[in-house]
Amino acid sequence: MDVWTFLSILIPALLGGSGLGAVIATNIANRKKVQAESDKIAAECMAALGEATKSQLDAMLSSIDHLKGEIDELKRDKRTSEEAIENRDRKIDELEKQVKKLTADLEISDERNKRQEKRIQEQDHQIAVMALELERLRLEVKRLIGGGCGDQT
Repeated sequence: MDVWTFLSILIPALLGGSGLGAVIATNIANRKKVQAESDKIAAECMAALGEATKSQLDAMLSSIDHLKGEIDELKRDKRTSEEAIENRDRKIDELEKQVKKLTADLEISDERNKRQEKRIQEQDHQIAVMALELERLRLEVKRLIGGGCGDQT
């Protein structure tokens, strides 16, 4: 037996059958009734709050699952991009090596061409000198054949 029940019995017994005892007993009884209704309303509110919270939690969990899927997709996209970048970097490295080799080959060809051009210029000079020498010899032969006595052309 709780305190309120004990008091609701004790007070009317002490006060006798007077109206004041009845008022006090009624007040105590009403207090228990109000407390019970209050407890019931609080329980209903807690249940409603629990349902609302569960509903919100379910929505959040659904959103989390959706976001996890998007994160996984972004991770796959990132891996694909990283692989593409690595492939591109390898290709760039290969092309840079080819460019270096071609540049070296071009420098070698340029040097060879410069040497050949120099040889050609030297040979052109030698040909010009030989042509002059040939012309001089032709004139000398012509003079010798002509006996030095004039021009017999």
